[in-house]
Amino acid sequence: MTTERTRYTKDIQISWQCIIDKRNNSNKRKYFNNNKENFEQLPSKKFKNNPNSLKNCIDSLLTDHNIEELCIYVQSKLKNWIKKGNLYEDRELVTKILFHALLSDLPNYLVDTEIPIEVYRNKVKVHTFYADLSVVELKATNNAKLNRFIFEFKNKNVNFLDLKVNGNNNKWEILEEKAKKIEKMSENEIRQLKCSNSEKFDKGKTIQTIFNEACQQLLNYVNNLRDDNYQTSAFVVMSVGSRKLIWEKVN
Repeated sequence: MTTERTRYTKDIQISWQCIIDKRNNSNKRKYFNNNKENFEQLPSKKFKNNPNSLKNCIDSLLTDHNIEELCIYVQSKLKNWIKKGNLYEDRELVTKILFHALLSDLPNYLVDTEIPIEVYRNKVKVHTFYADLSVVELKATNNAKLNRFIFEFKNKNVNFLDLKVNGNNNKWEILEEKAKKIEKMSENEIRQLKCSNSEKFDKGKTIQTIFNEACQQLLNYVNNLRDDNYQTSAFVVMSVGSRKLIWEKVN
C-alpha cells in the first residue's frame, strides 16, 4: 500500500509539473534560452514558428492531425520532468498523465481516459478495448466532421532496457547514467534496443517489435469504430528510458 501510494504521489507531482510549465510562458522562454543548443539540433521544419510554443504543437494536432510537433515538444521536456528518483517510477501511466495534462484544457473538446471501444466480429461483440486517451471535438463548424483523436501509450523504464550499465538499479545515480545513454542514442538505435532480463513480459524483444504490436492492436480497434460523423486519427506514442519518444499515426 505504501509503495502504491508513493508511486501515485510521484505521478501526481509529475503531472503538476507539466501543468505548471504549460501555463507559465516566462518559464518556457527561460528554458528555451538556457537549452538553445538542444533545440538547434532539431530539424527546423519540425516547428512552424516558435520551437517552444505548445500552442503551435497542439494546433498542428487539431488542424493537421499531426502529432509530431507535440511529441517533439514533450520529448524536449522529459529530462526536466523525469529525473533522479523519478526515473525508477516512470511507467506508462506517467506518459499518459503528461499528454492528458497538456491537452486537458482544450476548448470545445472532451478529453478523457480509459474510453471503451467495442470490438465486433461478424456483428458480435467479442472484446472491449479501453483507449488510453481520447480527445473528441464537441461541435464542428460548417457541418464538417468532428475531430476525434485516440492515443495508445507505451513505456519502457530504463531498468527494463538492455543498457549494460552495472550497479544498483535503485540508486538514482545509476538510473541517470542509463538515461544519459538513451539520450545519446539515435532513433534507429532506440528502435533496435532490446528489453533486458528484468522485463517480465517483453524480455528480449526490441522496442520496434513492441511498438509494431501496439500499432497493429490499435489499428484493429480503430477499424471497429462505426460513427461516420468523426474524422478519427489514432496514435501510438512510446516513451523509452524517460528520454526519447517514438510515435506513429496508425490510420
